[in-house]
Amino acid sequence: MAFEVRFFKFSKRENSTALPDVTGGAVFQCTLKDNCSLNNPIIKLELRNSGGNFDPNMWPDYNYCWVKPWNKFFFVSDWTNDGPLWNAHCTIDALASHRSEILNSTQYVAYSSVSGGSWLADTRIPLLKDATVSTASASLSGLFTNGGLYILSYIGKETTGLVALGDASLKTLLDAIAGSTDEFDQDTIDQVNHYYGGSAPLSAEEALYAMSQVATRNDILGKAYSTAPSCLRSCIYTPLVVPGSPDTRIWLGNFDTNVTGIGLKGTPITGSVSVNIPWQHSDWRRGVCEQVYLYIPLVGMVSISADSIVSESALTIEYSYTLTDATIAFRVLAGNQVIGTYGGSCAINYPLGVNQQASAGQVLQSVMAGVTQTVSAGITGNIGGVVAGIATTAYNALDTALTSHPSSVGGIGGGAGSGLNRNVICFTVSHDTVIAPSAMAATMGVPTMQPIQLSSASGYCQCVNAHVSANASLEELSAITAHLNSGFYIE
Repeated sequence: MAFEVRFFKFSKRENSTALPDVTGGAVFQCTLKDNCSLNNPIIKLELRNSGGNFDPNMWPDYNYCWVKPWNKFFFVSDWTNDGPLWNAHCTIDALASHRSEILNSTQYVAYSSVSGGSWLADTRIPLLKDATVSTASASLSGLFTNGGLYILSYIGKETTGLVALGDASLKTLLDAIAGSTDEFDQDTIDQVNHYYGGSAPLSAEEALYAMSQVATRNDILGKAYSTAPSCLRSCIYTPLVVPGSPDTRIWLGNFDTNVTGIGLKGTPITGSVSVNIPWQHSDWRRGVCEQVYLYIPLVGMVSISADSIVSESALTIEYSYTLTDATIAFRVLAGNQVIGTYGGSCAINYPLGVNQQASAGQVLQSVMAGVTQTVSAGITGNIGGVVAGIATTAYNALDTALTSHPSSVGGIGGGAGSGLNRNVICFTVSHDTVIAPSAMAATMGVPTMQPIQLSSASGYCQCVNAHVSANASLEELSAITAHLNSGFYIE
């Protein structure tokens, strides 16, 4: 029995749901070859010229057909000649024949035109070995100054003191100490003249009284002058910002130096600064392609996991420092996340006085490890060994804590460290993808990674564990499953 078949010259992919216009094509009344398969039928037809006559020189050039009674579409894989007849060897196009069932189904889609979001990584794209670097910096002007001050600790008239001095004030202080002997001599003469009452001769009683007063003053004032240098406890030079103005008069014991400095307290001084993260991408490539590094003065380079801060635009660096020893603690935050805590020191020890002692933990530890006697001389009194022992324990414990912290990189403090760049610098190093992720959409789709109805997608689509329910043969269902899970085109 003859039936209608429409043949087409149709361009389409093998794994595509595209359909031809069934109102077009060339219409033939055809029959089936005996004992052929319905999924792979051999359709017989005659080719006739415009006059309706058979012409052996006519060749069929159709590659696709629609069998109207079955409402199914076939690829024409080959043509063979059998006298006046041509045999079209056909293969079922399961995607086109069951297009509606496929598109109306909901499947878990790995890749398609429907994006799962700009932060969903497309791990199919290889990365380049070539790298690009971007930087951003922020000034620590609230922490460092261009110059520096001397932090002097001393024993005063009534209590201990801590002041900050500039170069000129420190020189004046040292000159005052150096000239203290001459001042003492003149002071003694002034006292004798006072008690003698001028040039008139004294009685024996008056002379004895005057001499006793001079002796007393000699003991008190002489001690004040002679012990002035020993009242200097330590002196360090630091480029840290020192708040305040010179309003504290310096007494070294009972000796008035007539020098004023900035009175200091041992409490920490705090502040913060923000530095932009110079991201080179605005999508998932931040976490996959980019590496983030942070340079902190006196600390060094810190590596930061880009994965955990992809949504952040800046890093906040909090700092806390004490002027007693010029040590600094840093805390790095990205939004509400604490990236890490770090420590450094920018104390330059200045040899001054007889009681000079190291004020920075790193310096003290290295001195004690190298020359024990130097530390004993630096810590006065009979308890020098005990104090040194306590100091060793404290500083070793601190260094151990910093070293064992996963994000600690070690300090580069002291005078050498403060001479390096004093800005906070953030670096990003990017190994970009071979092509832009959006360029994958046309040929291999973009990551979807969620269940969707297939009709909402277009172009390339690849499912995971897809199965379509359709009124189809097992062979057709198997072909549909294989296409959906290996990738097909919705057209």
